[in-house]
Amino acid sequence: MKLLIRIVLILAIALTSSVTLHAQSDNSKVDKKQAEFDGSRWVFGGNVSAVFGNVTLVGANPSVGYRLTQKLTAGAGGMYYYWKPAGFGGTSVYGPTSYMRLNIGQSLLTDGDRLFAQTDYYVLNTRVYNVIDDEIRREWVQQFFVGGGYYMQIGQNVFAGITVQVDLIQDPNSFFQSPFIGGGISVGL
Repeated sequence: MKLLIRIVLILAIALTSSVTLHAQSDNSKVDKKQAEFDGSRWVFGGNVSAVFGNVTLVGANPSVGYRLTQKLTAGAGGMYYYWKPAGFGGTSVYGPTSYMRLNIGQSLLTDGDRLFAQTDYYVLNTRVYNVIDDEIRREWVQQFFVGGGYYMQIGQNVFAGITVQVDLIQDPNSFFQSPFIGGGISVGL
């Protein structure tokens, strides 16, 4: 597991360095139109979940992002989930989220498909058990995911994707397990 975390960290540093170097090399060529705010660069997305059975999980994670460059998008949102394991009381998990996505390249399948690297940062309020006080209380728990994924175009400006990520913080009270596999839909306006 430590080897996997080291590989992910090296990959994240390499990707960040390549974005920084690319940005520095193009500073002299920034055209005026690119430097202005462009409303067509907004991206809206997120996910909705509903699971019923031994565990009930219902929630949503809407997000809004802005394409900073042709390849780099940054965004933020909120998350709310109601979670109830069979035989236990239910609880709510909620908090702010943020993400950055770097499009690495086009896949070989179709023109609209992309491979990407992504980071997600969650600060979630959830119930945790405190062993020392022998009580359950609410706490804010941080998670920082690094990974990547694939998305494909399913309509004009509509994309569906899957992401596989590893939590670098590894807080034992984390709501999402690591590695995390997720999916969602993004709509560009």
